[in-house]
Amino acid sequence: TGLRRGVAHLVQVIAIDGAGNESEPSAELSAGEDLIPARPAGLAAATPTNAAPIVTWPAVEDAESYLVRRDGEELGSVTEPRFVDDALADEGEHAYTVAAVGPAGKPSPWSEPLAVVYDVTPPDTELLARTPDPTRATASVEFRAPGAGTTFRCAVDDAAATTCTSPWNISGLTTGEHVLAVTATDAAGNVEDEPLRVVVETDADAPAAPTLTAEALRDAPEGVLRARLAAAPTDDATRIVISTGDRIVHDGAAVSDLLDASPLAPEITYVAVAYDVAGNASPAVSATVEAPDRVAPEPPTLSQVAGAYPVAIRIATEAGATVALHRGSADVAVPGIADPVVDEDAVDATPPAVPTTLRAPTLATTTATVIWNASVDAGTPFGYTAVATDAAGNASAASPELAVRATSGTATYRVLVDGVQRGEPVTEPRIALTGLEPGTDYQVRVIAVDVEGNASAPSTAFVLHTDDTEPGAPVVQGMTRPVWTRTNVAVRLTAKVKPGTAPVRTVVWRFLNGDTLQGVTVKRSFAKPGSYPVQVKVTDAAARASSLWTLVIVDGTAPTVDLPALVRPGAVQLAIADDRSGVASVVARIGEGPARRLTGRRPALRLAEGRQRVRITATDRVGNVRTIDRQVVVDGSGPTIIATAPAAPRAELAEVRLDVSDPIGLTSVVVDGRAVRRDATVRLAVGAAHRIEAVDRLGNRRVLAFTLDEGELLEPVTDPALDGVRGDQLWYDGRRQTGMRLWLLRAVVDRFVVLGYLPAPAEAPVRYTPEIEEAVKRFHVAYRCSGPGKADWGTIGPCTKATLDRLTVDAERRYRAG
Repeated sequence: TGLRRGVAHLVQVIAIDGAGNESEPSAELSAGEDLIPARPAGLAAATPTNAAPIVTWPAVEDAESYLVRRDGEELGSVTEPRFVDDALADEGEHAYTVAAVGPAGKPSPWSEPLAVVYDVTPPDTELLARTPDPTRATASVEFRAPGAGTTFRCAVDDAAATTCTSPWNISGLTTGEHVLAVTATDAAGNVEDEPLRVVVETDADAPAAPTLTAEALRDAPEGVLRARLAAAPTDDATRIVISTGDRIVHDGAAVSDLLDASPLAPEITYVAVAYDVAGNASPAVSATVEAPDRVAPEPPTLSQVAGAYPVAIRIATEAGATVALHRGSADVAVPGIADPVVDEDAVDATPPAVPTTLRAPTLATTTATVIWNASVDAGTPFGYTAVATDAAGNASAASPELAVRATSGTATYRVLVDGVQRGEPVTEPRIALTGLEPGTDYQVRVIAVDVEGNASAPSTAFVLHTDDTEPGAPVVQGMTRPVWTRTNVAVRLTAKVKPGTAPVRTVVWRFLNGDTLQGVTVKRSFAKPGSYPVQVKVTDAAARASSLWTLVIVDGTAPTVDLPALVRPGAVQLAIADDRSGVASVVARIGEGPARRLTGRRPALRLAEGRQRVRITATDRVGNVRTIDRQVVVDGSGPTIIATAPAAPRAELAEVRLDVSDPIGLTSVVVDGRAVRRDATVRLAVGAAHRIEAVDRLGNRRVLAFTLDEGELLEPVTDPALDGVRGDQLWYDGRRQTGMRLWLLRAVVDRFVVLGYLPAPAEAPVRYTPEIEEAVKRFHVAYRCSGPGKADWGTIGPCTKATLDRLTVDAERRYRAG
């Protein structure tokens, strides 16, 4: 065994006995004369072919010649490993085999057959599809020809043919008629007798650009930009396409009143292109619409022009805006806001304060000069508000009320002597009285009158006693200034007496109620506040006398102190006043800090932000003390704004829930220029920028700007590995899940959050918790997946997964903005 076929071998035999002795080798046996060559292999020929087939094979060792058969019929013998079948006439597939003949003339086994296709029939190309007429500068022809390995050459009109494949796409055609020719050559090399010809009609001329107009509409819902579009093609165009970005707004015939809604943006550009029947596109035209201004301006700022009468109001507002000014519920004409607006109808109808502290610093027998404290005209209070309207028609919220006083000012004083007006009204708080009788008592009262003619009540009567001093009589001096005291506190009255020619006998003090006291110095208390004229009369031993009036002012009321409970950080103005004796000192203490003395006519206290205990003590000139102890909230921070957005669907609007708060209270909450409640739910455009603004009672402002972005879609929870009935559901067992089970657990919890069965988790769950089990049970009841007592109660099984996929296929992940 193991001898090579077709090879001569020498064979000898050696005999060996039991003791291992070997004989001589036998004579050689020559077997070469009986050798058979190896079977030819590797036959090859071109197939298919339209010429005489040529079959070749590798030479076989020891072969003297080769026998060739076709379809089992022996064709002859050749000495070379190559055979040309010139006698083949029948088309089709033929099988060729070869046998090698050795030196002894013995043939080898026949080779494996070689199939050769003989084909002399030209192909015929068939048209499958073509571009309909008319076409543009491009055309397409789809064709085929029978037989594998067929190739094609294509030509346009008289141009040279080039290799092509189906479909054949031609570009660059000019307007007119063109002949497209396709010629096939099959795998055997047969060329189609007559090419396939397709005649196409082309139109490469683009139509003119269409007309396009776009107008933004103001009546769009919040967060949406609406536009009215009109477009028409020209020339022979039959179709018009209007788009913005990647979105097609219209594709069809001309439109004259097309409404388009988009998420609110600063501006949107629409592009229109017209197409003719052949599909040629016109040049593009565009029209841009800007989002109408729907953001209300800030409320105007009002301020009073100091000292102006009639009332003059300065208005600060957005440039180009108009202002409606109101005094209470009455409208005030606003000819222009560049200059102060003068309100002629804000009339001072309040009389000035009653004159006080009448006294006579100069007194003679027939004349006297009476002076008093000037009267303050407080004026009449009015409140003003204003609303600004910008050029787009957006109206602001009403401004905070500006409290003003229409103060015409004290103009004159009418002086009454014993109830009768003496002379013409005077403009200064003093009058010189003449023509008086010596030694006579006169009651003097003063009435203050403002510019508008409002008259105060008469002042308290001042008793004026003219001097009847004779030559050489004593004289009382130094009693021209008032004396201040509190109620029920004795005041010391001292007369400075200059003796005359005779010794002083008596010094008598006379009060209006009839009481008298004697002595150079006396003490007297008063039970009620008020102004009390007192006469002191000096008489000498010769019965000559002189007298003088002075004034005692009794102040029984402590100063008024006012500190607002809500203030902004910085210097806080204190409202401290005293109607009689005047404020002598103001002391403030913040918390447990040291007491500080405040100075100035309008003392101010600087407070830091936060809640603080403030104690203010004010003392008037006679010692009346007023103390207030107050918790003051100093707030310089704007309100807190939380905007919570649910899952953003693929719709244009999403609901956003607001929670706006401030410890001192809110005055306004505005979303994109529109006033809303602090806890409102508003619908806002997805993909657009938004602005929320809140203002508290002190005017502190907070702004939240954000954009609502679309969320990403949830993937289905269904997975084949977990949807069977092989007991592979998830149930509560306290263990961590891994692999597909963990993925399923997280996907289900995501959907329960979106559907409201679970709150938003802090992190993705890794355990099937009791809370999830309870949510699954509620879900089972709601969607009839199972119920109490059933085997899959509280587990995540096929019904749970399928129902969740159906409910949340278009849901999106929850997110929050704020």
